[in-house]
Amino acid sequence: MQIKEFSNAINSNPNTNNLAEIFEYRGICYYETIEPIEALFDIAKAIDLTKGNTVNELGEYIRKINEENPNTEEIQKCIENFNGKYLYYCIETDNIEYFAEHLNYQNAIELLNTAIEEKEFEKEVYTYLKGKISYNNGDYAKALNYLNEAINYIENDEGWYYHTEDIFYYRGLTYIKLNQRQNAKNDLTKALELARENNDSDKESEKFVEYTNTLKNIDRINILTCSMEQLLQIEGFDENKATTFIKARNEGKLYYDIDSFAQDYQIQPHILFEIQDKLIFPQKQKNKLGRKIDW
Repeated sequence: MQIKEFSNAINSNPNTNNLAEIFEYRGICYYETIEPIEALFDIAKAIDLTKGNTVNELGEYIRKINEENPNTEEIQKCIENFNGKYLYYCIETDNIEYFAEHLNYQNAIELLNTAIEEKEFEKEVYTYLKGKISYNNGDYAKALNYLNEAINYIENDEGWYYHTEDIFYYRGLTYIKLNQRQNAKNDLTKALELARENNDSDKESEKFVEYTNTLKNIDRINILTCSMEQLLQIEGFDENKATTFIKARNEGKLYYDIDSFAQDYQIQPHILFEIQDKLIFPQKQKNKLGRKIDW
């Protein structure tokens, strides 16, 4: 009955001042009666009509609807076809990264571009998010451009921004991927300093620990992901060995510890002692399962 009444109110007076509120209530009713597609459109419409003022409570409904209907093709098409102007307000509740994962990279960038047009005074936030999702998408060149742009916004303004350390942190991670180690160290050090300031020197904070570990491990070589250039930094490793290693890794060869790695590539014991703390072997060997035999 309520849905019918809300629909009549919308149809009879589409210019009413409380139209957003009616869409909101009807959308929630649709959600409660498990009509997700109808709920999705009404909730997005309410967010748009209120210029984002209802995003904190309604943005989560969009996330829930998609999470609760993960294999519903109609839901996926519905979200994919949303006008960016309806959904960009959900950025306020960090849903943009969720949409980046469940839609695609370009959809998320378009939503952020719309956000910048609508709220230019927060352009550094949205530009940072463009950089972050570009990094997560593996598009490191674009990520660097966006993060540089976000930092330029901040450095040319006298204001204070709570997310500044995150921007430097992600630019540092991007530099690592682009094999620009010194630039990465500079940014990660800056991010750590800002995190320390913004968290009142709380060394137990999750962000502080994460930043500290990333900086500490920046010069270590991850055997699972390292590049040819990084391999050549290992003493006793030449181009032939590096090429052989990468070819074997691409074919599925894994190393779980430094001993087997050193044996295959004939690394001398005295060199092994010097480099053992510089190598990371993240892959853990699975336990072999066997049949228990009763004797």
